[in-house]
Amino acid sequence: MTSRAGSESEQRRGLKTQDSRLKRKNRSSLGSRVSGLGSTQGFTLIELVVVAAVLAVVMVSAVPHLQRGWVSAQTERTAFQVAQSLRAARTLAITGTRMVDWIWDGEGRRVCVGSSEAVDCAAADPHDRLAGPRRVPSPLRLAVTHDGQAVSRVRFFPDGTSQSSTVVVNDAASPRYTIVIDGSTSQVAVHAATLASPR
Repeated sequence: MTSRAGSESEQRRGLKTQDSRLKRKNRSSLGSRVSGLGSTQGFTLIELVVVAAVLAVVMVSAVPHLQRGWVSAQTERTAFQVAQSLRAARTLAITGTRMVDWIWDGEGRRVCVGSSEAVDCAAADPHDRLAGPRRVPSPLRLAVTHDGQAVSRVRFFPDGTSQSSTVVVNDAASPRYTIVIDGSTSQVAVHAATLASPR
């Protein structure tokens, strides 16, 4: 019986040894398969550098176009805000039955609506959404003319008339906006001029 028990235990040991060898072999082959997959699915440093360089070139070439678009939108927004303040001056003159001036304060780079006695926009109420001062962004230029002469204000009268004037809002890189105030009706009209596309 001892020989039989001994042979059974040897067989078990042999099976355990074979079993452990198979497990090690399977683990190592599975590990090599997993590591093989990982190395074929990653990116090399050269690929990452090339992609970063391409993205840098695209960003550098897009920045001037984005800046031009931003300046153009800023010019348009400013032109319509200026036109809105001119219309506010007209409305205040007619409803208040008094003369009202639209004022361009070139030093303070702002426009406002005030009485005909107002010297500049310093006295304007900053909380008045209709007549309060509106800042004109720094790169933009405003030119106000009346009868061909440069002026800093446009006067609106209670009878619905005004001084015939023109306000030009522009920047060297963006379209120009011309705001025309009709003297007989004091109506305010905004006209946009487009720039020729660069070749």
